[in-house]
Amino acid sequence: MPQNAPNNESIQDPSQKDEARQRTIHQEADRVYKTVYSDADVVEWALRRRIKPEWLADIDFATLKMERTELVDPNLRLVRHADLVWKVRFRGSWMYVVFVFEFQSTVDPYMPVRTLLEMALVYDQIVKNGEVGPNGELPIVVPFVVYSGPGQWNAPTDLLDLLGPAHPALIPYATGQKFFLFEEAEEAKTATGNTAMSAGLKLRQARTPAEYLEMIAKLGELLPTDSPKRKALTDWMRVSIIVGGAKEEEVAHLETLDDLANPFVARWEAIRREARRAGDERGFARGHQRGLREGHQDGMRQAHVEMARRKFGPETGERLAAVLADVSDTDRLVQIGVAIIDCATGDELLDRAAQA
Repeated sequence: MPQNAPNNESIQDPSQKDEARQRTIHQEADRVYKTVYSDADVVEWALRRRIKPEWLADIDFATLKMERTELVDPNLRLVRHADLVWKVRFRGSWMYVVFVFEFQSTVDPYMPVRTLLEMALVYDQIVKNGEVGPNGELPIVVPFVVYSGPGQWNAPTDLLDLLGPAHPALIPYATGQKFFLFEEAEEAKTATGNTAMSAGLKLRQARTPAEYLEMIAKLGELLPTDSPKRKALTDWMRVSIIVGGAKEEEVAHLETLDDLANPFVARWEAIRREARRAGDERGFARGHQRGLREGHQDGMRQAHVEMARRKFGPETGERLAAVLADVSDTDRLVQIGVAIIDCATGDELLDRAAQA
């Protein structure tokens, strides 16, 4: 083989790399959404937002119970049910709610077909488990689609709307499959922000830095530091940033709610959303990456100053802050962080920082 011939094993199709990244993002989003909607309070809040008020009186929300999402067929072949299934007492029987999560930036016009398949799996499992009424009647199973895309849902929510022309006599034999639609962007417009879920939605859809930081503060008030829901909503926001165009390594430092409470992240999240609404994909990607980079560096500077102040006194902290104001390279910031640990005096630290 010629010396300069390319090694086929080292050649990677950019489209394949992008597809692999999208699969990873989708898997992470699925995991986080399942964590968020595995909370009974969140499920009750979402159902109350979409189900007709006259039906709510017949639902006993105290009986909410999450069902298995792995279904096995008679031949023991595992059928993995990717979404969540909850059941709740409704008019003396059970009502099953199938949550389907839609992460695509574009609307799926055939979502009624997908929800039909999901419901068929649940009904099949109900029959196999013998969870039928005294006369063999089946409980109600309803699909609930959670859409997190940037644009409004503009596709059918009923299978009948997808069917082509047919003789009227055949219509009753067609499957009328309709789902409840939960559009996060639309729900955020009317959410009050007085619950963790509504504050989380408004945070993810915040249009201004002020609104973003207000919802961060609200979540901090509503949720204890060690609350699992606080961690779940933090992950939810981080995944939203990744889905919006950031790379995983760019948001790796956003591990807590306090990490998200950064003016730079707030500023560039708002810019990204507006650019995306305007259709400027490259603009929001650039702004997003710059915002995360500057936000991370700003957080490092603040941490360094605080560490220096505690170790060497307020004067050293103030002088270090002045030095760091001119440092924009992450590697240099890391070196200075190491120097804070290694140095024995404030003067030594300031010399090291100036050299770095």
